[in-house]
Amino acid sequence: MESFIARQPIFDTHKNVVAYELLFRDGTVNANAVKQLPDGTQASYHVMTNALTLFGMEKMTSGKRAFINTTGDVLIGQLPTAFSPQSIVIEILEDVPAEPEILDACRQLKQQGYTIAMDDVIHGESRNDMVVLSDIIKIDFMDTTPAEQAELARQFDKMGKTLLAEKVETHDVFEYARKLGFTLFQGYFFARPEVLVRKEIRANKLNSLRLITRLQTTEPDIGALEDIVKNDVAMSYRLLRYINSAFFSFRREIESIRQAIVLLGNREFRKWATLIAMSGLTDDKPEELLVTGLIRARFLEQLAGEIGFLQEKDNLFLMGVFSILDGATDQPFEIIFDEIPVHPAIREALLTHSGPFAPVMTALWAFEKGDWSSFSQFINNYVELSSNLTEMYFNAVLWANQSMAAIPKKMPHR
Repeated sequence: MESFIARQPIFDTHKNVVAYELLFRDGTVNANAVKQLPDGTQASYHVMTNALTLFGMEKMTSGKRAFINTTGDVLIGQLPTAFSPQSIVIEILEDVPAEPEILDACRQLKQQGYTIAMDDVIHGESRNDMVVLSDIIKIDFMDTTPAEQAELARQFDKMGKTLLAEKVETHDVFEYARKLGFTLFQGYFFARPEVLVRKEIRANKLNSLRLITRLQTTEPDIGALEDIVKNDVAMSYRLLRYINSAFFSFRREIESIRQAIVLLGNREFRKWATLIAMSGLTDDKPEELLVTGLIRARFLEQLAGEIGFLQEKDNLFLMGVFSILDGATDQPFEIIFDEIPVHPAIREALLTHSGPFAPVMTALWAFEKGDWSSFSQFINNYVELSSNLTEMYFNAVLWANQSMAAIPKKMPHR
């Protein structure tokens, strides 16, 4: 049985990631496996077991808290106590009844210091006793109206609850929820352009975009690659710092761009130089934006060989990185691609959701959002997959976290 597991970031009002929700589905079912498996307990158990034994909670969540969905049986069995109270938030699903045995289990967990979140609370919530025990109230912004959101915010703010806005997809919704008093946010608003009107791309970002373009279009010539990077002092500094970090662990220090190209090879050098240029694009953005791009890039690169795209693995890697360009520049893709040329298949997939790479990108977006029905439809075309997709995704998360830790920040002032 193939299990899919993914993580969705949870942000604070400053767009800093404070937690991740871990999502599990059984790839053999179509839609919401948490409800289709026996009362969801098996799904919760798999998440907990994988987090504890297969991956390690610290690595899966980068040391941040994990929101884990739970059912009545999970609560009664006190299964969350396998984790420390500081490492998880117990998220109670919307279909868990407020029965005496379940309420007693919640009280016991609260006494041990665990934080409880109530999922998908709606107006006129009937589980009042369970709501009272909860610390965090999650409200789905796609399934409620603005009037309902305002009323729920007023009601639970009076009760001293922490409010979490779920499925926040745009910055306008993020700002609205923040004004209502929500302090936690879940969704992909951070990866979308903040402003959708045409405006100039800032000069430093435009330089980074053009640098990325030249790295992709330049023939594999050491001299040409060296000139591209050396003409940007900040780029040279950050790249050499990065290549000399523990992430690469070279035995001797690399002192020049030419030496780096020779040791890494043209193809690998261009990949790492592109990542450094992308990090410059996201200096003023939430760190999770670049993390998302890196996870996508690595996941697609690993997936390439499994789905018959081995010859295109470099382009799939770039598509993952480039998929955050709209959020990084605050511009829609049609404007970005007017400024820089990209591989036609990448352009079609990101701009019009068409072309040979479109199914791969669509499947990746489905994976991130926990839309396992759509993802399964894609994967079912490749039933001979030899790798465990969950492990592949975890490896991408680990690689992205290690890469981020090694990427140097801005050049120090002299």
